[in-house]
Amino acid sequence: MSTIFTAPLDLRYEGDNYDKHENLCGFFRATLTSVDNGASQFHYSNRKSQTEFLTEGEVIMKARSLQNGTWQSFVATVHDFDKKAATTYRGRRATTTESAIMHGTDVRTLQKLVRRVVAEFEGEN
Repeated sequence: MSTIFTAPLDLRYEGDNYDKHENLCGFFRATLTSVDNGASQFHYSNRKSQTEFLTEGEVIMKARSLQNGTWQSFVATVHDFDKKAATTYRGRRATTTESAIMHGTDVRTLQKLVRRVVAEFEGEN
């Protein structure tokens, strides 16, 4: 689950990593480094997190569908410096209700949301 938001003088991309069993696996923080040909590039770090998947690197994100000029889904490729590996993933814009759940304190409701979103993306494969 991630959030893209503006901060003073930059654009941030950050969030929490969950496994498909709704367990929190860590978090990441990223800062925009460039925008080129419709792709946004961020430098991310999980170094302060207890995750084993990614450590630090670059992520290149490109909007896939637009509605009234606003992105609705994206595809991204992560290039991890430590693991020397690339991973591609995709995501979509959260609804207003989902965003409220993500920023709330109800862990059970958040776990249900994670389960539903994972099932949604697994069903697309």
